[in-house]
Amino acid sequence: MRQVARCVVVGYLLLACACDRQANVGAKDTVAVTPPLPDTAVTEPAPPVASAWDSAGGPVFLVMSATGTMANVIVPSLDSTTELDTVRLQPGPERTLSFDLFQLGRRVGSASVSGVLEANTPTDCSAWRAVRLGGVTDSTAWSVAFAKERFDPVPIDSIAGLSAADSARLSRDVARMASGAPGDTTDALKGIPFVVRRAWLLSVSSERRTILAEVVRSLNQEASPTHEQLVLIAEQDSTGPRNMRLAFSSRMVGGEESLESIEILTAGTWRGRSQPVALLARYLGDGVVYGLLTRQTDGRWTMSWVSPYAGC
Repeated sequence: MRQVARCVVVGYLLLACACDRQANVGAKDTVAVTPPLPDTAVTEPAPPVASAWDSAGGPVFLVMSATGTMANVIVPSLDSTTELDTVRLQPGPERTLSFDLFQLGRRVGSASVSGVLEANTPTDCSAWRAVRLGGVTDSTAWSVAFAKERFDPVPIDSIAGLSAADSARLSRDVARMASGAPGDTTDALKGIPFVVRRAWLLSVSSERRTILAEVVRSLNQEASPTHEQLVLIAEQDSTGPRNMRLAFSSRMVGGEESLESIEILTAGTWRGRSQPVALLARYLGDGVVYGLLTRQTDGRWTMSWVSPYAGC
């Protein structure tokens, strides 16, 4: 699973491009990966020459761990080209920062780092540094935290909260759009309809409706089951409810063990920036990869940053 996960992380970065440049990549495709460092080698994290992470987002961000007072520190100067278990993650700027906590499209509080938690990472696994937070309780519900006053969220709603008729109509429109997404080269799945697993409405503009969705289709052959997952963003002009266009798509094809699910952590804008962004978590096996989607001035969304894989 660890090796499969690493390949999928690389695929996630390569696949995350605008829909007009989309190419299909299977979970078992051969992907050029930088050879890992020897087990005895340890390096200090250093920002790449040109980091894909926008500096407006801060030097680190936090994601909630087991409880509201426990968090993992994500260092965005590291990306999917890094093997997390080859890097020594030393305490960094999070020790002196205050953080705003977000749950989907809402700011739900603030916190600061009060201590470092002891690492207990199993052999052959990797993990981000874990910290304890002050200013919150164990029951505080949040998903991601950025350095204070760096991020402005926008409302996020699941389409499950719409009326049954509106939800079904939007699901049909999204599934129809998925069937026309570029890069469909899996002959075994052609003609099999997509099903919307999860979808959210992002209020990034009053002029258009933005839908982020995860759609899937499967062929459950006993000898060789095939599963396909699409993550897509569609935008719908508010003046024409049927005027929907595909702004982003990312396709993964493979066995059931190689495909998992996504979760949107938050969406909004960095202070001083106008482009909307959305932060996703992609869960694979026992691990997770984080990805930042950014809307470009031409209306395309691109995956501007992808984290290393953390897990087993």
